[in-house]
Parts: sequence; C-alpha cells; structure tokens
Amino acid sequence: MDVRDDFNGGFVGEVEFAADGLADGVDEYKRLGDKAHELAKLKELEGWAILQELVKARETQSLNLFTRTAVNAGQAVDQREVDKLRGFIEGAKFVLALPDIVRRRYERKSKAVA
Repeated sequence: MDVRDDFNGGFVGEVEFAADGLADGVDEYKRLGDKAHELAKLKELEGWAILQELVKARETQSLNLFTRTAVNAGQAVDQREVDKLRGFIEGAKFVLALPDIVRRRYERKSKAVA
C-alpha cells in the first residue's frame, strides 16, 4: 500500500518527521533500523492481512451506508459522524502504513549515512 495514495502529503509528512526524530545519532539510527525490522515482521503475519481486509471492509461499508442514506432517503448526513468515521479510517490506515513509512525513512537514512 502506498500511503501517499491514501493520505494527504501533510499527514504522511508528520509521520515521517516523527520517524526522522528516531534517528538523530548512530544509536538512534540503529534503533530506527531495529524498529523497521520489527514492524516489517508484522506484515508477514496472517493476521496482518485479515486486519487490512477488516479496515477496507469497514471503510466500504460505512461509505455505502452514508451514500444510501443521502441518496435513497434524501436525508442529510451528520457531518460529525462522517468526520468521526473518516478519523477512524485514517487512523487505522495510518497504523497499517507504519511499517512501510518507517522502512522508507530508514532506507533514506541509510543512503544519507553511506
């Protein structure tokens, strides 16, 4: 999953900035590599794929519900509910994207150090 397709650049930038703060020195750089390695292990678990499917299903189900409510019933959709759902979905996608974000940050740091 390319998080730049799913999130605006500012959101990803904040995550990368936070990950960047993990690698200020040599020890911090090693810790970032260790974190990237450990996060990558999560993606190898069967449960990771299930979690991705559940998040996608929740997103699709919620979007369909809001669309049906607005179109078929002609009712206004509560913007607070939409915002809460969007925050939930973006948060879930953020968690699913962390292994890739941290890995990319580590790879950039590796090139800078080399």
